[in-house]
Amino acid sequence: MQVDSDSATAVVAPAPAPNPRAYVPAFDGLRGFALCAVLLYHGGYAWLPGGFFSVSTFFTLSGFLITRLMLQEMQKKGRLAIGAFYLRRARRLLPAAILTLGFIVVFRSKFGAISPERLRGDVVAGLAYGENWWLIHTDQAYGAIFATGSPVQHFWSLAIEEQYYVVFPLLFWGLYRFLRKPSIVFGALVAMTAGSLAVAAWLSSDLTRTYYGTDTRAAEILFGVLLAYAVARFDRTERSPSTRMAIEVLAVVGLVGTVVLWLTVDLHDLFVFRGGTLLNGLFTAAIIVAGLQRGVVTRFLSLAPWRLLGSISYGIYLLHWPIFVILNPSRLGLSLLPTFVVRLAVTITIATLLYVLIENRVRRGRMLKGRIFFVVMAIGSAAVLGLAIAMPDSGAQTIDLAAAGPVAGQLDALAKTPTVAGDARVLLVGDSMGWSVSVGLSDWGRQHHLQVGRYTALGCGVGGPGTLEYLGLVRPTFPDCADWQRLMGTAVKDFKPDVALVVVGLADISPRQFPDGTFRSIGDPRYDARLTAKVQTIARTLTATGARLQWATFPHVNIPYNAGGTGTPPFVENDPKRIDQLNALVAAALKTIPNASMVDFAGYSRSRPGGELDHDYRPDGAHLSVQGTADVANWLGPKLLR
Repeated sequence: MQVDSDSATAVVAPAPAPNPRAYVPAFDGLRGFALCAVLLYHGGYAWLPGGFFSVSTFFTLSGFLITRLMLQEMQKKGRLAIGAFYLRRARRLLPAAILTLGFIVVFRSKFGAISPERLRGDVVAGLAYGENWWLIHTDQAYGAIFATGSPVQHFWSLAIEEQYYVVFPLLFWGLYRFLRKPSIVFGALVAMTAGSLAVAAWLSSDLTRTYYGTDTRAAEILFGVLLAYAVARFDRTERSPSTRMAIEVLAVVGLVGTVVLWLTVDLHDLFVFRGGTLLNGLFTAAIIVAGLQRGVVTRFLSLAPWRLLGSISYGIYLLHWPIFVILNPSRLGLSLLPTFVVRLAVTITIATLLYVLIENRVRRGRMLKGRIFFVVMAIGSAAVLGLAIAMPDSGAQTIDLAAAGPVAGQLDALAKTPTVAGDARVLLVGDSMGWSVSVGLSDWGRQHHLQVGRYTALGCGVGGPGTLEYLGLVRPTFPDCADWQRLMGTAVKDFKPDVALVVVGLADISPRQFPDGTFRSIGDPRYDARLTAKVQTIARTLTATGARLQWATFPHVNIPYNAGGTGTPPFVENDPKRIDQLNALVAAALKTIPNASMVDFAGYSRSRPGGELDHDYRPDGAHLSVQGTADVANWLGPKLLR
């Protein structure tokens, strides 16, 4: 086989199904159907916890369509025009993506707590189609998204697809070049699919790595690749009535199964990558095959709403997330449903204009013809990059929660912390607020003979692991929550603190599901009794080696309705009365614990000139700014040294 700059010759591939380039309305309908789940999920509807599976559906459909076209080209021409393929993909994807990133950079000031430092990296990664690995590299914990969601976050899935578009044609050519027989090539692709599923299952306890990894998500695309081979092999003749009926039944099962996944599986369920994506891939494959024949599934997916939505799905997906971040319930002053309607109307309107005026015209060669396309794309990319780099600092910046490592890593660090003669030792125990306090306290301690050990878990509370209605969305607590409490005694034993400082509380404001299925929260007698016992257990654990316990009162919060804004406003977590009740409950519980007392962090925050919710002090309404954590350390440090 010989390769030049634009094409690759190859052995003859299996014959594809008839007319693979023909328009299939059901495929646009499937896009529209899946896109609805994305919009509802990102819109904050708690009854659709598995809406994220719809992205997997897009992956599988893309794998099928691209491979089908490649098989056709190889069958007809005996070669694969790789250069032409890349050009088609570039004309299809780049204009809308560059315009969206430019829009995000220009309107950065509308995105609340998103810092220029975070957004610069996101924009550059989005521009290079590497957002998924950037999120992994910066360890953007899923829990942190709810307070500081990035308007570029959704580019992670586009990055995976683009990486597939770049790599797969070369892989496809290479497999045929060296393996030659279609059956052997198919076997190699099956092995790759199995390997990706195995890696995803193996890494599934690390949600960030598994969710964003190209390797862990490759199987979802390869399902479509394998399906294209199967269709090419078995669709050479007319399907018998019994075969058509079997396909139709399987597709109905696939549609129902897809909806069941959307309605029942939460992202933090280990089943997602230990069977969930496999099931979703099989369901999607059944639907795709049925879309190639007449039947009830094709008629359903070809309905105008699904089909029209699917035809502009790329623009809607690109635009919806930054628009949702900007048009949040807090800014609009509306409840969840009216907010969703406004967001949807604006997104669809802009996406339609983008498709008609730019996307479709560029794609079909009626705009930016020839080399001018590359010139304009280069200028546009350079402009977006320059604007991102030149973004001015907006003032107070939130502490980077992504730096908070898992409990196991913190425990290891505590065990290895050397004792410095003459230094007091403080073990800071808490959640994400505790982490933000620890940053400034650690810096202060290095100048004042105070060693600070961090033992924090994002999104966790005194109540421990379980199911919470957090920011309006029902979800299990993060895996670290169980280890945080279980290994707390080990942390105390390893670090040997003089003082244990607890800064925790937000998750204990959220309603918690009890064994009988009911959700209860602060003020409910059963909830209060349970939480009191938990506070006392933690207090005894932290003072078991003779340490003095200082438990910080928790300040009021005002979580914004941005990327993590879900449910009907206002969030219960923002209710100051509930936080006051929590502080009173903790104070009462500690009266029975020797050597334990409260430190009035909430009172200090209220006494500041701008108050406890001052943007310069707490930019996202919850966590401290860089200056805020330094100010708290200057106030708190001397109290801990006494």
